[in-house]
Amino acid sequence: TLYGYTPKEQMLAQVAGLFHDLVRSPSEDPNVKDKEASAKATKLKLEELDNVGVVTTTNEEREAIGYAVERHGQYPAWLSDPKTREEVPQILRDKLW
Repeated sequence: TLYGYTPKEQMLAQVAGLFHDLVRSPSEDPNVKDKEASAKATKLKLEELDNVGVVTTTNEEREAIGYAVERHGQYPAWLSDPKTREEVPQILRDKLW
C-alpha cells in the first residue's frame, strides 16, 4: 500500500481530491471563503451519500476529508520541517491533507 495507507485511506484521499474545488452558487454567502464552503459542502454531500447507501463514511472520515479540502494548497508544518517530512502521518486528517 502507498506509504502504509490502507485501501480505505487511499480512497478517502481520492475523494478529498475530487471534492477540493466544488463549484459555488451565486446565492452562497460571499463572506465565506471558497475552501471553507467546499469543505462544508463536501461533508454534507458525503453524509447524503452515506444516508442513501452509496458510500459509507464515518463522521471522523468526513471531518478528515473536510479538513483536507479546506487546507488544500497549503503545506503542513510536518512536511515543511526537514526533520519530520519523511515521517508518515498517523492521524487520518493529516494523511488526507
